[in-house]
Amino acid sequence: MKIKIITDSVSDIPRKIQKELNIDVVPLSVNFGNDTYYDGVDLTNEEFFRKLKNADKLPTTSQVSPGEFKNVFEENLKEYDQIICITMSKKMSGTFEAAGIAKELLNTDDIKIIDSKAISFGYGLIVIDAARNVQNGLEYNEIIKNINYNVENLVNLFIVDTLEYLQKGGRLSATEAIIGNVLKIKPILTIKEGKLTSMDKVRGRKKAMNYIIEYLEYNKYDFKNKTVGFFHAEDEKYLENFISEINEKNQIGEILKSEVGTVVGTHSGPGCIAITFIK
Repeated sequence: MKIKIITDSVSDIPRKIQKELNIDVVPLSVNFGNDTYYDGVDLTNEEFFRKLKNADKLPTTSQVSPGEFKNVFEENLKEYDQIICITMSKKMSGTFEAAGIAKELLNTDDIKIIDSKAISFGYGLIVIDAARNVQNGLEYNEIIKNINYNVENLVNLFIVDTLEYLQKGGRLSATEAIIGNVLKIKPILTIKEGKLTSMDKVRGRKKAMNYIIEYLEYNKYDFKNKTVGFFHAEDEKYLENFISEINEKNQIGEILKSEVGTVVGTHSGPGCIAITFIK
């Protein structure tokens, strides 16, 4: 049985890995006024963040349409027996629902749509594991079982570097954002039940990194034989310092790195870093 793994662009999987693992990525879009750009296609991350910094208003983002999913599914069903499509959290986007509508339009049982309950490279890690399992010849039911386990046991920890974009997006008042930036407040976020949730707020980058390091130590996570994902929004140096601090104490088995794309970057702004792994 030939199996194809498909996801959407919010998974932020690096192009090299997409190609190596034969993963199809369907792009969402970001809109600056009347100009629309496909995520990861029409703008480099550098170009996107330059436009974001100069924008008076946050750009808007648009999910993948059912028609776009239908076209991708139809094309792949010519070659593959089964499609497994893993999308960003349905509580944060209509992308999961759009994929489901596309499946109904095709009236087939050969497509499985899975809600990752996550965003960005967190579920990128789930997609990568699924694609590796396909390449290693695992049976369809085993692959689905592993994906479901990974969805329920994914850990995602984010450090947001600036409050400006949370304020522009209506999640903070202008006063809260100004005070927070003056005090160098760094929100620590995670994902619970498919939604972004605040864990805490600390002052300064160093304290933010230490907060996560102490959290990992407190929970006694063992990374020696683990794949751990790290990703950043236009601040690779900050991410490398973060990886170095964590790896020094944990000796990570495999490190995968990614950059936040246009959709997540719209809301996080530059400077966000994150760690993700399966418990």
